[in-house]
Amino acid sequence: MSFSRTLAAVAIAALLAIPCGSASAKGFVSGSYTLGWTQDVQKKTEYKDTRTFKQTLDTKYSGFLSPVIENELTFKIDYDKGSTTEAKVRMYPAITLTYKGSYWGAGSKRSVTQEPDTPQKVTDSYFVELLYKPFRFGTPDLKAKYGADLDTQVGQTDKFKQTVTLSSNYQPAEWFNVKGDYTWSNDDERFRKDVVDPKLTPVTREEKYSFTSGVRHFLSDKLKLGSEWKSEFSRGATFFDNGAAKGESVKEDQAHTSKNTFSFRPFDVTSFDATYDYDLKQTMVPKAVSPLLSLEEHTITTNTAVRVSQKVGRPIELRGEFTRAKTDVRHTLAPGINIDDGWTLETKGDFGPKLQLNGKYARHNILIENPGAPSKRTGNTARSASWNGELLPFWKPSITYDKTDTDDFTVLRSRFLKTSETKYGLKGPLDFKRLDLLIEPSYDIGIKRDYTNLDISAREVIDTRDFKVKVAKTVLVTRTIEFKVDHTYGRKQEKGHKDPVLNNITRSDSSSGNVTIKDVVPDYTGGLDFSRSANDTSGDADGPDVTENFGVKVDYKYSAFGWNATYKYDRNLRADKANKWTFDWKGTWTAKKWDFSLSYNQTKTLSLLLDESYKVGVDFKYNF
Repeated sequence: MSFSRTLAAVAIAALLAIPCGSASAKGFVSGSYTLGWTQDVQKKTEYKDTRTFKQTLDTKYSGFLSPVIENELTFKIDYDKGSTTEAKVRMYPAITLTYKGSYWGAGSKRSVTQEPDTPQKVTDSYFVELLYKPFRFGTPDLKAKYGADLDTQVGQTDKFKQTVTLSSNYQPAEWFNVKGDYTWSNDDERFRKDVVDPKLTPVTREEKYSFTSGVRHFLSDKLKLGSEWKSEFSRGATFFDNGAAKGESVKEDQAHTSKNTFSFRPFDVTSFDATYDYDLKQTMVPKAVSPLLSLEEHTITTNTAVRVSQKVGRPIELRGEFTRAKTDVRHTLAPGINIDDGWTLETKGDFGPKLQLNGKYARHNILIENPGAPSKRTGNTARSASWNGELLPFWKPSITYDKTDTDDFTVLRSRFLKTSETKYGLKGPLDFKRLDLLIEPSYDIGIKRDYTNLDISAREVIDTRDFKVKVAKTVLVTRTIEFKVDHTYGRKQEKGHKDPVLNNITRSDSSSGNVTIKDVVPDYTGGLDFSRSANDTSGDADGPDVTENFGVKVDYKYSAFGWNATYKYDRNLRADKANKWTFDWKGTWTAKKWDFSLSYNQTKTLSLLLDESYKVGVDFKYNF
C-alpha cells in the first residue's frame, strides 16, 4: 500500500477512535488532517509542469497520564511528493510533562524530528523552579529556576546548555521599588565536524546581573517626581576543555542608566515638564584584540528635555521646548563628542470656524568635536504657518507656508547659509454632499536655493509649480446598484536656473469608474472597474504613457458554499510595454468539521514571446 493511502487510513482510524461530542474524548484536545494538490504550468521559452501532493496529520492530547502532572502529547506527520522529487515523510512527535506546586515546579519536554535522508534529531528540555510569594505587603519575593537543554543528532550536533536565573522584587512602599536579577548560562558544544580532538570543542559561559531601583512620588496634585536607576553587569568567555580561552571572546560590559522626570502644573492653563536621561556603557576590550586600547571604553549618552505650555485666554496656546542629546565616546582610538540642541516654539490660535492659525519655529544646532580635528558645527532652521477656515458649509480652504534653511559655521565662527527651501500650499476642497460631488483643487509652489557656490551667478535655483484638481461624483445609488466616477488633472512645471533639463512641464490625467451590483440575482454580487492614466513630459523623447485597466468581479455565497471569479485586463498604448490579462477563480465549501477549496489562476502576457501560465490547486482540511 502506498504511503498516501496509509496516511489517509491513519487519519480515518484516528477519527473513528474518538468518541462523539466535542469534549467526550478523554485527553483529546485537537486534531486535523489536511490534503493539498497543486499543478503549476509555465509556458515560456521552456515548458514547465510542476505537480505537488501533500498530506499532514496533526494531533494533540493533554492530561492522559495523571491529574497531578500536566502533560501534553503532540504528533505531526507530513508527506509530500512532487512530479520532479521523491516522496518525503517528516515526523514531529513531542511530549511535555509539568508539575506546578505552591512553592516549586518542574517539567520536561522531548521532541523528535525525523527528516528524510537525515539522522534523527532529539531535543530534550528540563527545568526546576522555586517560587516564594510574600504573604504581606513590603516583603521581597524570590524566583529561582534551573534549566537544561540537550540537542543531539548523530554526526551533526551534540549541544548541552544550562541556565540559572534568579530574581527578587522588593517594594517597601508604594512609591519605592527595588529589583535584582541574575542570569548564568553554560553552553557546551560537545561535537564539531571540523575538530577531531574532543578537548578542543568550545564551552561558552556568560553571566549577567542587574540592580534596579525606582521612585515615583506624587508630592501633590500639581507636582510629580519620578526617578529610576539601573546598573547591569555582564561578562563571558569561550573556553576549551583543555582550559585554554579564546582571548578575543573574553568580554566584560557594564551599563548604568538613569531616567528622571519632573512635572509641575501650577495652574490649569500652565504646564511644565522636564526629563533627564543618563546612560553609561563601559566595554572591557581584551588586550588580545587591540593592545593599544585602554581596557575601558566608555560611551556616555545624556538626553535632556524641558517643555512648557501656556494658554492665553481661550483662543491662544503657546508651547516651548528645549532638547539636548549628547554622546561622549572616551578611551578609544576615535573619541569624540556629538551635541544636538533643539529649540521649538509653537503657537495655536482658534478664533472660530473661519479663522484657525498655527505657527511654529524650530532651530537645531549640531556640534561634533574630535581630538586633533577642528570642531564642526551645522544647523537648520524651520519655520511654518498655516490657516484653516470654513468659509462656507461646503468650502474649507487652507493655506500653508514652510521654510527650511540649512547652515554651517566657517572658521571665523560666522554662520554660512548652505541651502534654503520654501513651500507654499493652497487647497480649497468643495464638498457638495447633496449632489454627491467633491471637487479638490490644490496648488503648491516650491523654491529651492543652493548657496554653496561662491559664484552668485552660478547658484542653482529650482522653481516648482504643481497644480491638481480632482472631481469625484457618485452618479447613481440604488438598493442594488452603485456607480462612482472620478477624474484628476495635474500640471507640474519645473524651472532650473542653470540646468536646462529641469525646464519641463509634466501633465498627468487619470480617470476611474466603479460599478457595484448586488442582489440583482439572489446571493450574487458583482462589479465593474475601469481606470485610465496618462502622463507626458515635455522635452523627452518618449511619447505619452497611457495605461488602461478593465476588471470584472463576481461573488456568490449561499450557506456553506461560495465562489468568486475575477478578470482583469491591462492595456498599454506604448509600443515598449505589453498588454496582460489575468483570470482567477476559487470555490469553497465550509462546514463545521472541514474546509474544501478549489482554485484556478491563469495569466497571459500578449507579446511576441510566449508568456503564459496557469495554476490549479485543491485544498482539504478536516478538524477532529
